[in-house]
Amino acid sequence: YTAAARFAATACEHSAWESDSSLRCLAPGGVLGTLRVAVTAGARVGSLTDVVSYDTPSLAYIIDEQGNAFNATANLPSGGSVVTVLGAGLGVMSYTDSARTGQSRCEATEWQSDSSLTCKTARGTGGTEPVAITAGVRVGTVTEAVSYDAPTLDSITNNLDGEPQDVTGHANVAAVGGVEIVLYGESMALDSYTARSRVGQTGCEASKWASDTSLVCKTAGGVFGTLRVAVTAGARVGSVTEAVSYDVPMLGGGLNLTSDDMDADENATNATTFGRTNSPSTGSVSMTVVGSMFGESDYTGASRFGSTACEASG
Repeated sequence: YTAAARFAATACEHSAWESDSSLRCLAPGGVLGTLRVAVTAGARVGSLTDVVSYDTPSLAYIIDEQGNAFNATANLPSGGSVVTVLGAGLGVMSYTDSARTGQSRCEATEWQSDSSLTCKTARGTGGTEPVAITAGVRVGTVTEAVSYDAPTLDSITNNLDGEPQDVTGHANVAAVGGVEIVLYGESMALDSYTARSRVGQTGCEASKWASDTSLVCKTAGGVFGTLRVAVTAGARVGSVTEAVSYDVPMLGGGLNLTSDDMDADENATNATTFGRTNSPSTGSVSMTVVGSMFGESDYTGASRFGSTACEASG
């Protein structure tokens, strides 16, 4: 009796009556959730709710722009990469398919087939992120599918107009700090994601994101030797060892020898420029050493005569 069946509002591609108690239906494509099934026999209709559902999308591989396939974590630049997601259950046509990495939707999504979808990734600096695909009202996800490149450092210059210096030859900065250095590299993000940098264990006094390839750091004071530089962009950290050093202390200007046994005039006449300076063999003479790069605070500063340390330094 012109028997027919449908899933929700979509008729079966083909219906065939078999008996008074059975009907064969070639199911239509779909990506909706759980659906009712209705059977029509002549002018009579019978239906049952929540009978049929479609598989959720599943993800198997991610292919990057270079054609590399990943069944684990795919590593991406800061954003704008076109990746192909391979899986199943994406629909036999485009059902408003979309994809996202982490919490960010792809800048553009294009359905290819029931098993593939292309996604232009959004910018980001997060760690390892899940990928989710929506086909109709069905969502499929896979965890730890995509990560963004960590920042890398290639060269450093001491000022905005200076010539970049390869990080294999470290940059030198004043011990008092406050020197602007520009860090050049890659994957520092396409926008400012709380970009920060540090020299050794000390954060820069100020960090300013400039582009995906550069960051400006106003160095803090210090007196250590050659130190590593680290850049943080979002949740990703990149570092390079032996990149920056502080100026060594410099002696210049003069010495001033003072003693409790001398009056003010005698002490004043003992001020001398560097050359040969005499001190009593008994010691206990205060000497002021004039120079630069001794640090902007007390970094356990000490001095010595020959191989003998001063009785006190301050």
